[in-house]
Amino acid sequence: MPLDLQWDEDLSPWPQDPVVMADDHFTGQAPAFARTVAAAADWAREVTGSTCSILAGYSMGGLFALFAPTTAGSYDALVCASGSVWFPGFTDYMRDHAFLHRPRAIWLSLGDRETKVKNPVLQTTWSCMEELKAVFTQEDICCCLQQEKGNHFQDAAGRVARGILWSLEQL
Repeated sequence: MPLDLQWDEDLSPWPQDPVVMADDHFTGQAPAFARTVAAAADWAREVTGSTCSILAGYSMGGLFALFAPTTAGSYDALVCASGSVWFPGFTDYMRDHAFLHRPRAIWLSLGDRETKVKNPVLQTTWSCMEELKAVFTQEDICCCLQQEKGNHFQDAAGRVARGILWSLEQL
């Protein structure tokens, strides 16, 4: 069955008024989508016999990669590349909600030009990343915060790949 992903709807953890664009449509469907992803990951582990899994995402997908394991699923490592951790209330949520199964490693990364924008909410992304790293480190999770070169739209695949490679080295 093909997956019809609705970016803002399926990856937002809770409903939120527009933040970046006037047509943002954050409806908070991430908990339901997290269950779908967890079921697919469980099936893949069963079919392949794999003993580990990494949940990785970019932008809103990076936000989802951190949020999903607080509601469904078990992952050994998480990759949040250029994640939308600026999402209102997200760092507080992560401070107050534990992972269902604690990952062994978390990779956070952000481009060095991503906070140099006019939107004051997006300007907080690096400080949100730093706060999340502190939260995860305090929870005894191996966590790396990497500053990449460029803005949000540069080298998405490379950023995710570097996070996955680092995660594999930690597992």
